Amino acid sequence: MLLIKNATVHTASKEGSLENASVVCERGKIVSVGAAPKKVKAAWRVIDGRGRQLIPGMVEGHCHVGMPGEGTGYADQDHNETSSPCTPQLRAFDSYNPGDVAVREACMSGITTVCVLPGSANVIGGAVSVMKTKPGLAHEVLVKEIAGMKFALGENPIRVHGGAKRSPGTRMATAAILREWFTNALHYRDERETAAKKKGALGPKKNLGYEALLLVLERKIPARCHAHQSNDILLGIRVAKEFNLQLVVEHCTEGHFMMDEIVNARAWALLGPLMHTRIKRETIQRSFESPRIFEERGIRFGMISDHPVCPLKYLNVYAGLAMREGLSFRGALDSVTLGPAQILGLDSRLGTIEKGKDADLALFDSMPFGAQARCKLTVIDGEVVHEEV
Repeated sequence: MLLIKNATVHTASKEGSLENASVVCERGKIVSVGAAPKKVKAAWRVIDGRGRQLIPGMVEGHCHVGMPGEGTGYADQDHNETSSPCTPQLRAFDSYNPGDVAVREACMSGITTVCVLPGSANVIGGAVSVMKTKPGLAHEVLVKEIAGMKFALGENPIRVHGGAKRSPGTRMATAAILREWFTNALHYRDERETAAKKKGALGPKKNLGYEALLLVLERKIPARCHAHQSNDILLGIRVAKEFNLQLVVEHCTEGHFMMDEIVNARAWALLGPLMHTRIKRETIQRSFESPRIFEERGIRFGMISDHPVCPLKYLNVYAGLAMREGLSFRGALDSVTLGPAQILGLDSRLGTIEKGKDADLALFDSMPFGAQARCKLTVIDGEVVHEEV
């Protein structure tokens, strides 16, 4: 059992923030929040959080940590498979390296869960996966192997594949390829179902790419659509409407210019990275005011680092900079906890400090979204995995 007592606990739930509160964890879960237990057994691990602030373990909803290794050069550049513009059969989990130094840094910074995605070189990049940042082998830290399907619109697939003298060379071609693959996946399903009704019929040869896309078409997982510019966001919205997809707009850099369209599409957003310079045309309009605007409109969103574009370990600082531009404290907290947990379909386990949730916690020495804040303690699945004296 683990007891953290006397802390200011920001639950990210309807309970809000609790002063001088305690959290008890047992067998990887939170078992109580609020008043300190009347009896504490000698075998319990007790941590005094007096003067410190406890938040749910942070959830990074979009990054590539553990796929391009830090400082390892070509050997670990495993996030972009550029041999084909469409690779829905790929899974980020198969490239993930939990031993990457950046994973450990994330853990030490209070980030307990990461969603890792294939890169944006392809129109369809593959399935995204969710991992805990605690030490362990990949299968030991896996939370969800398929949590969405990565798509990319705009400059990146055009540069990568058009530059190699193959389609897509324009946004028109990107859109056509996306529609064609979805349509073919639906035909594949129809042929499979027709064959299943006929005795002795074999049906189509199993196609792993179409099988993966059917998860999106049947709304079992969301379409995770890389789009910065307004025209690309609108294209993602159109395609999602045509095929009845649950849409998550990744980056959504110009989303604050088109809030009505995003609201009407019932889309979610993962905003960022906002800390980098305007390195290409698509990111000229990036602004730390965007999270405040999304909060005001009540759109579900999360803040992201897009690591290695911006260092993952400073996720809390990015939320703090958004606070400087008007995002509320609760909005900042939700943007790195409950918001991304909801988008990942894991809010029954992650994102708040509540009884029954995974015991993933981060204890800071000061307001957690300040640049000088240090994570003094990280707990994942009820185990202390990082501690500073």
